[in-house]
Amino acid sequence: MASGQARYEVQTGDRIAVRFPIAKPHGGLKPESLPLDILYEDEDIVVINKAPGIVVHPGAGHAEGTLVHGLLAHCRA
Repeated sequence: MASGQARYEVQTGDRIAVRFPIAKPHGGLKPESLPLDILYEDEDIVVINKAPGIVVHPGAGHAEGTLVHGLLAHCRA
């Protein structure tokens, strides 16, 4: 089976390349103060109890009021 296929088993001597995209600014999203049920937070992570029906990120029909908008407001440095 050739490399790149889903069931390929890594072999000794294989080379693996990982490419991380360059981080982009949040694309003009405006932070919005939203009620967030924060269960835990430290300098590296925020654990949230997401309420049902809350849209996670902007998409068709949801340009604002998403969890991402609320986190941008909450996590401002």
